[in-house]
Amino acid sequence: MRRQKNRWSWAWLLCVIAPATFSSTCTQAEERPWRLQDPIVIQSEDPPANARSFLWMAPAGFCRVGKATVLGSWKGIKRNRSLDLWIEQADRSWRRLASIEGVCFGRLLSTGSGIGVIGSVGKDMSGAYGNAIKFYSVSVDGKVQEPVDVAVPGSDEERLTISSVHASGDVISAFLLLERRGEENQLLYARSAEGGKKWAAPQKIGETTMHEDNSRLGSFQWSAEHLGRFTVERDGRILFHRGRDAGRSWKSEQIALTDDLGDGAKRMPLGSVQFKGGQGIVYIGFRGSTLDSGTGKYYFSKSTDQGKTWSKGLAITDKLKMDDVSSFVQLAASGTRVAFSYIEVKGAWSKGEIANRLMLSEDGGAKWAAVPLEKFYRGVAVFGALAADDSANRILFSTSICMDPKQKKRNYLTVQEFSTRTLPGSRAPTEKERLEIEALIKQLADESFEVRETASQRLAAKGRSAKDALSKAAGKSGDPEVKSRAQHLINRLFPECLRFDVEQK
Repeated sequence: MRRQKNRWSWAWLLCVIAPATFSSTCTQAEERPWRLQDPIVIQSEDPPANARSFLWMAPAGFCRVGKATVLGSWKGIKRNRSLDLWIEQADRSWRRLASIEGVCFGRLLSTGSGIGVIGSVGKDMSGAYGNAIKFYSVSVDGKVQEPVDVAVPGSDEERLTISSVHASGDVISAFLLLERRGEENQLLYARSAEGGKKWAAPQKIGETTMHEDNSRLGSFQWSAEHLGRFTVERDGRILFHRGRDAGRSWKSEQIALTDDLGDGAKRMPLGSVQFKGGQGIVYIGFRGSTLDSGTGKYYFSKSTDQGKTWSKGLAITDKLKMDDVSSFVQLAASGTRVAFSYIEVKGAWSKGEIANRLMLSEDGGAKWAAVPLEKFYRGVAVFGALAADDSANRILFSTSICMDPKQKKRNYLTVQEFSTRTLPGSRAPTEKERLEIEALIKQLADESFEVRETASQRLAAKGRSAKDALSKAAGKSGDPEVKSRAQHLINRLFPECLRFDVEQK
């Protein structure tokens, strides 16, 4: 008799659409065009009834640990917060590595010994007054160490915000904003030379009129000792703070950014990236009193002298309506290719009338093209995270999908990659592949549980090329085990948030 199925191995079921490992040394692959590959769904979940569905789950960022890639995603936002860590498997599936409770806006980085997470422990997603900034060390086997204090406020009248973080081996740098009620805000620099195990007391870089919403601006780390950081003051001045002695002292200078807006416009650097040929920043330039006036554009400017001078800004978007823009700008680069994601406000932010946008430049920022995310997703794509994987010549992009913000329908966390490799299922199956898929579907009825499991895994790896055959088996097979497994694969591999009715070109 056939043994009843016991447990499913969920790791491979989390939408293994692309099992083949890409090699950047393949000459043939290098000749193929770069493109955004099919999405992989990592997690899906219904938001609670009392939560904003589009604010329930979102990517926080990537980091590399040895040869593996780790994605962080935060969940819960203002209540029941947690930061989940997912590690990529050899077959391109993702496995949950760890979960850290109570962390707001966690930032991921690679340390000499594993994964580092810097997060705010406060009462809401920004960190309330009286919050602390803590560092969590996570080993490659998922063990989370007791957190270490990075910065602690002096009283409940102070609030700390994480602006940006960097890592160079065991040297970790964090830029923080300290807000004090009734006093000027301060930009702080915190440093650990021991992989986050111990932190020196944060150093004051200077006072600033910059506030929490606009604190996550561009920063650079050229070496363990040499760092640079932007601030934008209320009077419109853009300052670049530079430290060359591991943060012990800082020198600030005013930076002028030029573009087609002319004099009198306001400019705010929002994100930074280092790529082959220099450093780049994305900034918002606008006229009027507020960002939501609909007059703003995103611009790209680059420097080839470590931030001393910056090229004329190139407009890379049309005029947009924006809100809290510094929270959502992401940049990553591989070689001369640079990717940039941002949020566009299409209507009422509180109702989820927003959209995630993605841009790509293949020539170091000289030309940009919009990537049509709507080609891949149904629903609203919100928030995003980007990271480069130079060892495999790819850029990873993650976003969260909300099917219907008003109806609080299911949320999804997805990952895609820019690369040149051709994924299984991106075209119609050949006759040989069709026969192989049919043989695997027959194996779903095998008496051996191991054979059925292996067949399910191999079918999952076939991706879109197996979709029609799986749909037929789920609907017409006379074997209940085949119908059950085929339907389970359909539900997991082809959820409602993904579009499979548009062929890739």
